[in-house]
Amino acid sequence: MVQVVPSCSIHNQRLIYLPYYNDGDFKLIQSGAILEYIADRHGMSELVWAVTGQIIQTDFCEAMDLRMSFVMTCYNPDFEKLKPGFLETLSQKLPNFGAYLGEKDWLTGDKINYPDFNLCELLNQLRKFEPSCLEMYPKLQSYLTRFEVDGWSACEWRMWVWVWVEISSTEINLPALREYMASKEFKTRPCNAPIAKWWAPFGAKIPFSCPRECTVMAPTLGYWDIRGLAEQSRLLLKYLGVEFHDKRYKCGPSPTFDRSAWLSEKYSLDLDFPNLPYYIDGDFKLTQSGAILQYIGDKHGMVPDCKKQRAVLHMLQCEVVDLRVAFVHTCYSPDFAKLTPKFLETLAEKLLNFETFLGEKEWLTGEKMGAFPPSIYFLCELLNQLAKFEPTCLAKYPKLQAYLSRFENLPALKNYMTSKEFNTISCHGPSAHWRGDH
Repeated sequence: MVQVVPSCSIHNQRLIYLPYYNDGDFKLIQSGAILEYIADRHGMSELVWAVTGQIIQTDFCEAMDLRMSFVMTCYNPDFEKLKPGFLETLSQKLPNFGAYLGEKDWLTGDKINYPDFNLCELLNQLRKFEPSCLEMYPKLQSYLTRFEVDGWSACEWRMWVWVWVEISSTEINLPALREYMASKEFKTRPCNAPIAKWWAPFGAKIPFSCPRECTVMAPTLGYWDIRGLAEQSRLLLKYLGVEFHDKRYKCGPSPTFDRSAWLSEKYSLDLDFPNLPYYIDGDFKLTQSGAILQYIGDKHGMVPDCKKQRAVLHMLQCEVVDLRVAFVHTCYSPDFAKLTPKFLETLAEKLLNFETFLGEKEWLTGEKMGAFPPSIYFLCELLNQLAKFEPTCLAKYPKLQAYLSRFENLPALKNYMTSKEFNTISCHGPSAHWRGDH
């Protein structure tokens, strides 16, 4: 029987954060890594990869993007001012999910799987936030209804996935899930913490395939003409010696920041979720930087077979993304000068965690360089940017300094990372208050 409530302790966590998941002596943080580990451990990931491969990673990341935008709106002091903008974003995102779902019952086909827990739990919250938000999307309405009430359903993904795994093998309806969703425990739990400007306290009302095959041709990586969210994939491709088309779009200067170079192509590339960066490998097309990096690494044998190792790598990737989001938010904010000291405090805390986690290992995973995974590119590329932003930021972390130096001096990367091409490209776009172009 699957244990619904594993033992929990964070005293020995090297990266201390919420949520956390302790499974015996294996400890994990980062919600996405936790969800994928639970599913992976119980045989759900094999189905996802067998059916849809990296495509579902894009959908998973799209849902996490939307969740991040939602949370930032709800916790922002300017909530009322930002809400219309978020609803506009929502109206752009939901049609993409509806189109991707198509005539399928679930994201991966005819059986529910862990990406459905991620998206449906978010849709449930969004319907509380704006009860009419799904009215124009009948497929998403039916999808959420199947999830909530048809018996092969689940809701709050951090809890329900354990129950679903336990009961689904019996091939019966799941009254425990429907009972939980109808319970006071579920209905009275706020979506956000009390400090949020919208947190859906008690009383908030709600209305009741096979992977595409790749042809043999050079892949295309498309992004703005900056480092941003694509440079880690450029580095990985260069390390692997993969010939690729580095498609770079120019963004115009202030005050208009003209994006027509990208917008003129955005909807003509047949991307499921049109966005930058994108990666086109023959007939296979992806967006979302994390999914792209993971796909490239997986295709070239850099993703380990061990479920726990994969979960740890996912956790590390999420930690880097958290730090990158804080960095980008600071650099693009009109209050850049005011926010920088606070960001540097956050940076010191995060770097100490990475220094401790690295320990005496050469690489985050302890593996030799030929086998190290995509997560390393995420962290090293960001550390390189941060060292430009604040040259002394690594001074107190000798292990991270040595780690970054090892990465930058890898024979496959050294020439590129010391080239004018790499060192003159901006870290951020022209609308940022710190671009890192000098």
